[in-house]
Parts: sequence; structure tokens; C-alpha cells
Amino acid sequence: MNVTIVEYEDLPEEEKENHPDRYASYLKVEIYGEPTIYYSDAMEPEDVSFDRGLAWVKDALLKAYKAGKEAV
Repeated sequence: MNVTIVEYEDLPEEEKENHPDRYASYLKVEIYGEPTIYYSDAMEPEDVSFDRGLAWVKDALLKAYKAGKEAV
């Protein structure tokens, strides 16, 4: 299991079609035995505020953590 932050230019071509925002950062979640998942809300740094829905970050990290624990 591996979780990293990547930029648009580091996305595979098929993911660039699914995530067209060139200026966003992406959470790359690699869970062994499953397809790699890329998450982004295309949030620019100047858009960060406490009213943004970021619950998906916790869900993605917990899923990766659980998969890592099961792989050990």
C-alpha cells in the first residue's frame, strides 16, 4: 500500500482524461492487488477553506491503511 501526492503531469494518460484539471494535485492510492485510484477535488491553494467537503480524504486513507494492515 502506498499513498502519495502527484501532479497532473505525473498521471497516466487515461487518468488525465478522467481528471482534466492541469493545476490540481492528486492523491494517488496504490493498494496491492487493486487498481491505482486517483482522488482530487481540484482545489487550488487559494480555495482552501473550512467549508469544503474533504471527507473523501479520510475515507481514501482509511481504505489504504486497512489494506496495508491486511497485507502484513
